[in-house]
Amino acid sequence: DCGTQFHRDSYGADLSFTNIKMALYLDPLDAQSGAIRVIPGSHHPGSAFTRLLNQHVDSGFRDLNLDTDEVP
Repeated sequence: DCGTQFHRDSYGADLSFTNIKMALYLDPLDAQSGAIRVIPGSHHPGSAFTRLLNQHVDSGFRDLNLDTDEVP
């Protein structure tokens, strides 16, 4: 666990291209030991859900009384 805060890999990317990101984990991982966590639907730029999510990301999730390591 490197303490990375929630972020979208496509943030700022040129979405006119198809982008693929792949990670290969060689160690057993779970929610407490650094497994990747995702928010389904967060990859749809411009959707109402993503716009709402962006507001929470911009606040560091403080507006939801969450620490970034609690998301999701």
